[in-house]
Amino acid sequence: MDLRRHCLLAALCALLPTASATAQPAPPAERVIRMSGAVPEAAGQQVAVHFALYDAESGGHQLWQETQTLSIDASGQFTAFLGATSLDGLPLETFATGAPRWLETSRPGGPAAPRTLLAAVPYAVVAATAANATTLAGRPASDFQLTAAARRRSNGPALDATATADLDPGSVNSGTVNYLGNPDNGVILASYIGSFLMAGAYLAIGSAISAVTKNQVIAFVISVVLCLLFVLAGYPIVQDLLPAGLPQAFYDTMRSFGFLPHFQSINTGVLDLRDITFFGSLIACALIINAIVLDMKKAS
Repeated sequence: MDLRRHCLLAALCALLPTASATAQPAPPAERVIRMSGAVPEAAGQQVAVHFALYDAESGGHQLWQETQTLSIDASGQFTAFLGATSLDGLPLETFATGAPRWLETSRPGGPAAPRTLLAAVPYAVVAATAANATTLAGRPASDFQLTAAARRRSNGPALDATATADLDPGSVNSGTVNYLGNPDNGVILASYIGSFLMAGAYLAIGSAISAVTKNQVIAFVISVVLCLLFVLAGYPIVQDLLPAGLPQAFYDTMRSFGFLPHFQSINTGVLDLRDITFFGSLIACALIINAIVLDMKKAS
């Protein structure tokens, strides 16, 4: 009984190195290249095939090599995975420069087959597994993120006038922007003024239409349509839909009644008197109409 036990232990010990040798981890799938070839004279056999990469179609320098034992099928065809004999697969630096690479196959002791130019697939290996694909010089993007303290220490402004003008005043707190950097507060103030003027024009138009009509739902629909017309009047694409041949004065007049050209002019930080007069006169006219209609309704 002890003899059997010792024999079983000895057999297990003998199998352990073999199991560990056959359990070698395979290289990553994105670091190997699948290729096919033919060895007709070795059909149905297992033969050693040597692979090598060169930087020229003939001669040149050998950049990589390996030898694999492959099973040749009955028709003489075989399929190999270049880089399969290495734990890391193909070396990335072989394709990192983007220069053309030629593959040479041969059998030990036999002549080499003509070299084959590799296509785009091997270079996709570099794109899929390059160490810097998600980093910059091996460092993550968070290492280059500009913190609030770094912004305050910098001498240059964090936001220039153009960038500040593009900010939505309703979603940006000017105190936060000033805390993080040195923006143009004049542009921010002008953006707020333009927003208040355009919002006032919307409210004045809605009040006038509400006073004219008796049904509030109808007043809402008419107000939305009228305000939309004032907004669309400033779009060049709307003017392009108009019939050709109209005088230029008509296009200029139509554009002058659009809200967007005036609002964008103010939003750049320039308080032009013409833009302020436009919104102010529109608000005043709508409120005057509202007052007149209400007085007429009270008198009746």
